Amino acid sequence: SPVRLADITFPQVHRLVARTRLAFIHLDNVLSFAKRDRDGRVDGYLAAYLPDEVVLVFLRKGEAANAATMHTGGRAVITIGEALKRMRAEAERGQLTYCAAPLEQLAWMYQGCAVPLTTRFVDAQRPEALFPVLLEEKVTGVLELIANGRVNYLRLDQGKFKNGYFSDKPDNQP
Repeated sequence: SPVRLADITFPQVHRLVARTRLAFIHLDNVLSFAKRDRDGRVDGYLAAYLPDEVVLVFLRKGEAANAATMHTGGRAVITIGEALKRMRAEAERGQLTYCAAPLEQLAWMYQGCAVPLTTRFVDAQRPEALFPVLLEEKVTGVLELIANGRVNYLRLDQGKFKNGYFSDKPDNQP
């Protein structure tokens, strides 16, 4: 992929912790935030940008629920313990962001790492040509589009757009 993992940004409702070096983050405090403060009981994700991968920890009402990794060789689901181990091992070189996001989006992000992806060619000169094909094929599911490092999710039903989450829209509305 021509997109560098370090440049990827995911949709969010708002940022609780802006992208910061992991060395300055106390992971245990971030993970226990929901136990101490009502403001921490949000659905969201931690995205750790490590030298060779992006580790995602998905939070449900502030509690760690699942974890996954994206790397140049692909994507995979990992345990929360393994995710934290990788973050701690790269505290000096890694960065972390903590973002609130809708639960539906988190499910789509997780699913994108849990199952094999079906890739489609998109002509960079005519990206809009993809959508008539999806409509003709009556595709139902979630489409993940990554452009200029921004990850966007679109839900299609019989090839028609239903809803989505976009990295470049601060209010996260389609």
